[in-house]
Amino acid sequence: MKQILTEASQKGFHRPEDLNVWEQRLVGEYCAIVDEFQGAMYEAAEIKWNALSSDVYKANYDPERFLRQLVSDNSLKVLSGLNHRERFHQMVEHFGLCSHYTHGVGGGDKDLILVVGKDRNQVLEEVSR
Repeated sequence: MKQILTEASQKGFHRPEDLNVWEQRLVGEYCAIVDEFQGAMYEAAEIKWNALSSDVYKANYDPERFLRQLVSDNSLKVLSGLNHRERFHQMVEHFGLCSHYTHGVGGGDKDLILVVGKDRNQVLEEVSR
C-alpha cells in the first residue's frame, strides 16, 4: 500500500486537505481513548492491589511491584504460600535484595517460608527465630 501511495505521489497525486484534517482528528481521538483506557486499567489494578489482604497475596499477584515496594520501604517480609518460589527467589536477587528459605511448622517442601529483605543479617536472624 505504501508503495502504491508513494508512486501516486510521485505522479502528482496529492491528498485532499479534508483527508489530512480527518487524519489529525482521528489520531487525536485515538490518543485520548488510549489514555482513558490506560487510566482505567491503572485504577483497576490499584483497586485490586489495595484489596489484597496479605503480603503473600500481593507477592503472588504482582511480584515486581511487591519487590519494588519492599526496596523502597526497606522492610523485611516473611512469605509462606508463594507461587513460583524459584522464579520469585531469582527476582529477589535482581532487585538487590536478600532472601533465605526456611521450613515452617509442618516441614517439607510444601511448607517452605521465604524471608526477604535488604539486609542479609536481618534475613538470617529472622530465619533463625
